[in-house]
Amino acid sequence: MPDSPRLDRWTARWITGMLAETHLSIMAMILGGVFDQVPEELRVCFAHGDGAAVGRGDRARRRR
Repeated sequence: MPDSPRLDRWTARWITGMLAETHLSIMAMILGGVFDQVPEELRVCFAHGDGAAVGRGDRARRRR
């Protein structure tokens, strides 16, 4: 996950970090040509934990 002093505040690392990790994984697969090398029938689903971010955001709000 990203590391920055700003992300330590209000558990922001967990609120934004998982979404960023998913985004980086998707971009790596697209720009790395993975989808050019696999059959078109392959379906890929990325779960980014957005529902978890809502709960974590509420928890961070209560802790501030």
